[in-house]
Amino acid sequence: MKVLWWEKTVEYYFVKQCLLDIDIAPLDGDVEKIGDALTHNNGKFLLIEFKRAFENLSSEKRKYTDWEKSAKTIKAYNSTWLDGGFHIFIFGSENYGKFELRAHKYWMLQDKLGGSIKDFKSGVDSFKKYNQEHGIFKREFDEYANFLFKQKGGAGSSVNLESSALIASMGSKTVVASFGEYCKRVLGLGIDRSIEQKQTIEISQDIGMGLGL
Repeated sequence: MKVLWWEKTVEYYFVKQCLLDIDIAPLDGDVEKIGDALTHNNGKFLLIEFKRAFENLSSEKRKYTDWEKSAKTIKAYNSTWLDGGFHIFIFGSENYGKFELRAHKYWMLQDKLGGSIKDFKSGVDSFKKYNQEHGIFKREFDEYANFLFKQKGGAGSSVNLESSALIASMGSKTVVASFGEYCKRVLGLGIDRSIEQKQTIEISQDIGMGLGL
């Protein structure tokens, strides 16, 4: 029997297959203009847009007033962003009756072969390696996110990622903290995973969610 899947199938399969010890911030509201989620591992960030299948990638163009003009604007500002593997589509595919995830470079959606990411594979270790090899550091990630936000008609001069919730793995714990606080208190101190195991997230009724170091 042929399997019918949706974009949500892709998202949940990705979480189930790829995200052990990888931090993720699912995005919604105005912040979602830049993408569906961001992932982090060891100081490197990826931006992800989920789609049901390859033929649905072109629907992304409708989020722009003029996709081609935005691509040219980004190319003029920083041409490496167009070919970068840090902003990707993840979508579902059927291979000999088996469901699998595939990835494609965001700004190369019309180039089926050239934009295809051959070294992307489902699995915790494979995705962690991909995130580390193709992700970008926070300073550049913030710059790209703000640039993209403006291209997609976001309100204001920058995207408000700082208060967005990030789900993080800290030792044996899974915790929730604001993206800005986590980056400042953990990444900003250069704390590695072995040290993070000694940290906890404290939930305060007055403050909300803060990092207890």
